[in-house]
Amino acid sequence: MNIGETLTTLRKKRRLSRQAFADELGISVHTYIKYETQNVKPTYETLCKIADFYGVTTDYLLGRETASEQETLSSLNLTETEKIFIRNYAKLNPEKRKYFVEMLSELTKNA
Repeated sequence: MNIGETLTTLRKKRRLSRQAFADELGISVHTYIKYETQNVKPTYETLCKIADFYGVTTDYLLGRETASEQETLSSLNLTETEKIFIRNYAKLNPEKRKYFVEMLSELTKNA
């Protein structure tokens, strides 16, 4: 899914009109329509505002994270740092994951 499709899906789930969401972002509706139709890419600042509004990550908006990953992380009520930590753990190879789990087990034995 591209960013335009993702924006459209998120907006429709919230039952927002394009105008209402553009107002929320402080931009013109014409600019927002260009985001959904992929004619213009949002700035970094706007991308962050959109992510904050919907409670998703910028990676999710950019298509670098699936909806199920996003929903799973969101349901855990983790801080952004904890979410980044989990994503980085998921990128480790099996040998490094095993080592990490062993280290964590040692650290939490008497906690």
